[in-house]
Amino acid sequence: MNKPVRVVIVGAGYVSKYHIQAVKSLLHAEIVAIVDVNKDQASQVAAQFGIPQICARLAETKSLNPNVVHILTPPSSHKNLTIEALEM
Repeated sequence: MNKPVRVVIVGAGYVSKYHIQAVKSLLHAEIVAIVDVNKDQASQVAAQFGIPQICARLAETKSLNPNVVHILTPPSSHKNLTIEALEM
């Protein structure tokens, strides 16, 4: 049996709910963490969707060995977060 694809969601804002629902509809994917500097917002989204880990920074998810990172933050932060995700 194949291991599920491990997904990290970066950004707990409005659009995150759509990405989370899409990932949860996939048979071989699991969301392992949600990342947001606003931990209260991340906690609310995590509780709503049963996401096991909340982090304030992407680097905190490295030990979770994500295969996919959804970057759902403001566009000005995409470049740096993408580079950070690729380097993990």
